[in-house]
Amino acid sequence: ANQNARHRLHTYFSSLKSDEERILASIQGISSDELGGRRRSKSMGEHLRGFLPWIEHEECMLVRFEDLIGARGGGDEERQRQCIRRIADHIGCTLDQRELTSIADHAFSTDSKTFRKGKTGDWRNHFTDRHVQATKKTMGEVLVRLGYEQDEKWEV
Repeated sequence: ANQNARHRLHTYFSSLKSDEERILASIQGISSDELGGRRRSKSMGEHLRGFLPWIEHEECMLVRFEDLIGARGGGDEERQRQCIRRIADHIGCTLDQRELTSIADHAFSTDSKTFRKGKTGDWRNHFTDRHVQATKKTMGEVLVRLGYEQDEKWEV
């Protein structure tokens, strides 16, 4: 994994004993006390709720990783091309077939600093029941609103 030692939470996450603990901390957030008095880290739900008002704004467009990643990331090529076309239309850009293909071919990159595996649904291989419960508690309604889940009764 690409680790950024300069990231403000690097030392804290490095101090945790397992990836399970790191995932849980990411979901729930980290208190100022746990960070030695430094600024707390918001829960994933808090982060996502900050973007919810954008969904209703006509100048914004919701794009999901799963729609954009394409076949190399475990997605669907046609879904990827439709998503790229929707983005182009949204910003008033016309793409010919060659440009569309080029964008699709470059949408998946292992060179990204945030790249881990780039596979849709891989989170299911890492989530425990504890993670599911924490996710439901901190952002269950957000996942429904964004269309990732039908209701808050989902399981891994």
